[in-house]
Amino acid sequence: MPVDNEDYQGALREHNSGGQPKEFVFAVVQNVGRGPATNLVIEAQYNVRDSTNPMKNYSVKREASLPILEPDKAIALCIYVSKVPTSDDRVELISAMFTASDFYRDAMREPTQEIKIVPGNHHFESEAGCIVRLA
Repeated sequence: MPVDNEDYQGALREHNSGGQPKEFVFAVVQNVGRGPATNLVIEAQYNVRDSTNPMKNYSVKREASLPILEPDKAIALCIYVSKVPTSDDRVELISAMFTASDFYRDAMREPTQEIKIVPGNHHFESEAGCIVRLA
């Protein structure tokens, strides 16, 4: 399920405009727990290298929130759209933080959990179709 924000609406317009191939980069967050996650907040920062842009290297920050994310469901946050993809374009995760709770924590008024993603502490895998997994 995509996060329906301005970035996603722009990606939809680009996708529906036809023409030459485009690249879309999304951060996908999946609930792998047994119960629903509540009050999910995602904050992520990426460095982008886009050889067709006058500012070849720049940083983007993305944020999203969701009241409930059911088990085995995922949300997708649009990070970047390349209108003219080239082989040297790159999108690199700098940092990400997720805060989330669950119904038990909410009922007990416990603080939300914070999960920090630091790229150097994780393993990246490339898959067919240009998908990269962070594990």
